[in-house]
Order: sequence, then structure tokens, then C-alpha cells
Amino acid sequence: MLFFLFIEFKIYIESAKNKKYKKGANMEKEELLKLIGKKVKLARKKMGKSLQEFSGELGISLAKLSRIEKGEVEPGIFDLFKIAQVIGEDIEYLYNLKTASFTYIPLVEGKISAGGGLIPDNVVIDFLAFRTDWIKRKGNPEQMALIQVSGDSMYPTLQNGDLVLIDLNRKYLDPQGGIYAITVGGEIMIKRLQTLPAKGKIKVISDNKLYESYEMNPENVIINGKAIWFGREI
Repeated sequence: MLFFLFIEFKIYIESAKNKKYKKGANMEKEELLKLIGKKVKLARKKMGKSLQEFSGELGISLAKLSRIEKGEVEPGIFDLFKIAQVIGEDIEYLYNLKTASFTYIPLVEGKISAGGGLIPDNVVIDFLAFRTDWIKRKGNPEQMALIQVSGDSMYPTLQNGDLVLIDLNRKYLDPQGGIYAITVGGEIMIKRLQTLPAKGKIKVISDNKLYESYEMNPENVIINGKAIWFGREI
């Protein structure tokens, strides 16, 4: 149910179909798959595993793994994650072709409310890829997660169904304020926050003018992280 383009391994496959990369390496899809297959096979042999043993550890059928190693089949993104985890490498290792690398951020099941409040599950249901150089300028990718918005209280800034990238490391309120994932009364919601130094309070703002803003004591507002990006289906 992704409504922003899920840029996964297929971005490389599609680029390969166009027969060229930004770095100037001309490589067709078949060549790309063979390169990945060689890396998988090399890693397996370094571990001293037979094809059958490796297949069992990965939970990938023997026939499919054999075809992956031969470059005969396009592995899915979760296959690549399984392989990378077992061989102890980052997923980028499997498709590092001197092109821009990507970092995968987990999409957590459940929705974060732009209304009354919902508590997202801690289950990762998907991943969204961001250019590594871009996302590292925003913070530590290992402390980020994507959550889907529910409700219209942050309209027009955020709409129902938007994906929001939360920097979980930023559990503090910047002097200039911003949009944050917060917990109030045990419910998680996404709101615009503003500091009120003279009153020693925090103003919780809904961008939708149909919803009233309110003031709270800082100790009653738990800041889970700051929203740093959002994606929307068109």
C-alpha cells in the first residue's frame, strides 16, 4: 500500500534496461543479474556453505537460489535482505555498481494520527529507499522510520495516507518549532509544535483551521521524533 514510489533493487534493473548508468557504466539487465549472482556465490563459498545449506539458512528454495547465483532470475528485495543478513554485509554490497547508493528505511505497520491519535505497531511491513548521501545529511538513518498519516488535522501540509519520515533521534523541540510525532495521554499523533518561552508551555498546532490548537506543559508531551520528509500518492 505504498503511495510514494518504492525505490528498491528494481531501480537498478530498470536502469539496466536503458543500458546505461549515470556513472557511464554500460550494463544490461542480464549483466547486472550475473554480477549479483557472482557476489552471492562468492560469499557462500567463503562461508564454506553448500548450495543446499545456504538455501536452508536463507529460506529460499534450492532451485531459486541456484538461478540467482547464475544470474537467471531477478531476486526480490526481501531475498536480498535475507542474503545480506546471512553473509554479514550491507545490502548495498550486493548491487554496488559505483552508482549512487541507497539506504533502506523501514515502514512501520499502523498509522500515526493527524487527528485523535493511534499507536503504530512495531512491525516492519516494507522499506523505502533513499539516496544515502541525501539521507545522511538529514541525520542518522538507523534512527529513522516511516509512518503513515491518518486523519486530516494537519491538512493541507499532511494529508490522510501520506508517508512521513521521522527522525527518532530528535526527541527535543527546536527553538523554531516544527512538525513532530508526539505522545499525549498514551496516544501517538503528528502535530506542529511551537515553544512559548514566556509561558513555559508548548503550543500544539493543527494546520487544519477546523481544529483548535492548545497549550500543554512540556512534561505532558513526549516527543518521539521530528518529521523531516513526507511522500504522497498522486
